[in-house]
Amino acid sequence: MPAIDPPAPPSEQTHCVPFVVRALALMLGLHALYYYPYEAGSFAHALIDAFLRMQAAGSAALIRLFDGEVSLQGTIISGRFPLEIVRSCSSLDAQALFAATVLAFPARIPMKVLGLAAGSVALSALNMVRIASLYFIGADMPDIFDEARDELLPLALVVMACMCFGAWVRWALAQEQAVARAEVSY
Repeated sequence: MPAIDPPAPPSEQTHCVPFVVRALALMLGLHALYYYPYEAGSFAHALIDAFLRMQAAGSAALIRLFDGEVSLQGTIISGRFPLEIVRSCSSLDAQALFAATVLAFPARIPMKVLGLAAGSVALSALNMVRIASLYFIGADMPDIFDEARDELLPLALVVMACMCFGAWVRWALAQEQAVARAEVSY
């Protein structure tokens, strides 16, 4: 039977408290920025709208691989099951979770920038797959569409954001160790 490690001393357990506080504060701030009711025509509203159109275009392109009849107008995907891509479809809430944790984590700025860029691309791509999946679920299994849209697939996106953070932390720590070894050898 493998030995069980004793619990970490209180000083090590409380070492993560500043990270958690920073991450929560950043996530609240990012969500406040995202959900603020910006006026139509404002710069922030235009940015969010452009992101929604990009998500709709990418999702429609994925759907077209299997359903050539699908069309796109702005943020509306038409075909066997019409979808309108709105703020709650954007993945930006899951990206806020990812960004807050990356920004709160004690790592060098260049690693954070690379992590934010890679995570944003990965979560955006996963969200387009999620939207395409919802199209086919709505067309072929409409009885489970609401549950998939409201519960299952948003949860999957949050889990993926957490997995992206975990992968980034492993990479960032490995980079920090490599830098430390290089500094010691000189």
